[in-house]
Amino acid sequence: MSSAPPPRMSAPLEGPSSAPKRKTPTLLIIGIMLVGGCGVCAVLFAAILFPVFAEARKAAQSSRCMSNLRQIGISMEIYSGSNDDTLPIADKWMDAFSKAGGRPRQLHCPTVSNFRSSQYGFAFNKELSSKKTHQLDPSRELVFDSTLMSKNAVGSLSTLPLPGRHMRGGQTVNHILHMDGSVEARVAK
Repeated sequence: MSSAPPPRMSAPLEGPSSAPKRKTPTLLIIGIMLVGGCGVCAVLFAAILFPVFAEARKAAQSSRCMSNLRQIGISMEIYSGSNDDTLPIADKWMDAFSKAGGRPRQLHCPTVSNFRSSQYGFAFNKELSSKKTHQLDPSRELVFDSTLMSKNAVGSLSTLPLPGRHMRGGQTVNHILHMDGSVEARVAK
């Protein structure tokens, strides 16, 4: 049996010894670059999307406002049908809306306030108080965006907000419910 010779030891190096150089792991560098890059991308992404979200929110509020006015029109039609074809007394129009089955939330312009607020943002055309609906022009303005914020607000088109409360096609507009139930987005002048 032969035995293997013991391993040979190399002689120590003469002179000053230097500490071994540390290498930064490649994966750590890649990870730092990814995290930093993602952070920069997130900031850029947010800077691009926040204005888009703000515009989408305004468009949604405008659509909701028009929907609320349509519901008010339906309730006014139900009310007048149950009351000898007569519109409500102007300073009680929101109460009449509620009696006709309307929901309180629909009496608020969402651009102005939420439905728990005491600000409403709609006004009833004072000239139409207690009028017979069959005697009125179908294009006549019934309820509209207004600078008057109280419940049961009554006024004329002179109370339309300037600039308009909503945006449409790059212009400010106000929403107006007509006697025929249509809702107009009128450019503010």
